[in-house]
Amino acid sequence: MAHNRIAFFFQYPWLETLPFVREPIVTLARSGYHVDVYMPSGVDYPKPTFSNPGVRVIDFSFDFTAKTFASKLLRLLRKSVANKYTLFFAVPDDSLVLAAITASIMGKPLVAFCDEILGFKGDRRNWMLKWAYGKSRFVVITDLTRITAFEKSIPHIKALNYFELPNAPSSDTRILKAPAKPGCRVLNLGFFNEAFGGHIILDALAYFREGDVQFVVHERSFRQDLGKLGRAQLKLIEKAYPIRFMMDPLPYSRVGEVVNEGHIGLAMYTSEDKNISLCGKGSGKLARYLQHGKPVIVAGENLRWLVETGAAEYAESGLDLFRAVQRIRRDYAKYSANALACYELHFKFERFFAPILRRVQQLAGLGNGAK
Repeated sequence: MAHNRIAFFFQYPWLETLPFVREPIVTLARSGYHVDVYMPSGVDYPKPTFSNPGVRVIDFSFDFTAKTFASKLLRLLRKSVANKYTLFFAVPDDSLVLAAITASIMGKPLVAFCDEILGFKGDRRNWMLKWAYGKSRFVVITDLTRITAFEKSIPHIKALNYFELPNAPSSDTRILKAPAKPGCRVLNLGFFNEAFGGHIILDALAYFREGDVQFVVHERSFRQDLGKLGRAQLKLIEKAYPIRFMMDPLPYSRVGEVVNEGHIGLAMYTSEDKNISLCGKGSGKLARYLQHGKPVIVAGENLRWLVETGAAEYAESGLDLFRAVQRIRRDYAKYSANALACYELHFKFERFFAPILRRVQQLAGLGNGAK
């Protein structure tokens, strides 16, 4: 299968923080495919780390204007001819448009990966995305419940074929050991702001001034915007309340270690933006917590269902969060077992990617001219 080479067009510099894209690339490489990942470099996120020699990262910026469109397309066509790609994968928006055109010219299949609900006011952008999705053999989406909102964001898009793939790491990243430190560490991985429940955490801190609960915030990106003043202010909060801010992102290989050392995970999506509030199984931190048997406290209209699994509590305020922690700690073993069961049923990467891999193998045959 070594002759099967896949081009994956990724629009953004944060691939290293996104299991939804990273894990399929790794699995495809392990399955014998060569994967060339086209993506822009950036200073705000850690660089992608792939140990498999079958994965190659190529620096490429997909943002285009009317003046730069032709030159970028020509570069991609030249690389596609030289590398003899069998398949094209892409995420929206400009990267998907360029992938659709390139795949069409090359006569190769295209697969779209959709982890964002994007909608643009400009008719040109919506028309181009609608056309690009229409060229896709199927669409991989993080949560099937997002389909309605996704299709509304691109008017008049035709019916598409979907595969669900939660934003979950593979099973070989899991660590199941008792945390080494005593007490109760409540983890918040990812962005720390109002859209992701940061205000709920801050409101809750006063309730935890006494006791052995500590909040640990691990940011997703290098927060260069904070500067020395911002980081100094965070230090003042750390001195007054049981919270620690880790404002530089972790390498992908270390996230499992940090999650294992926690006890409870927070996954709160409180923005009115549908792309955030409907995150659902697109929450990478949620999948991480559950994979490691960590009970979760959630917020957001598309996560309330987790309470019914027995793995989660729901919180909309600081007081809610305080009470949720107390309830979980009273019956921690039960919540933890339910978290593992929830991951296996609703998030496990291998379970959801298996049918996608089978379909990719079929398309690879088509891409090589097989009937």
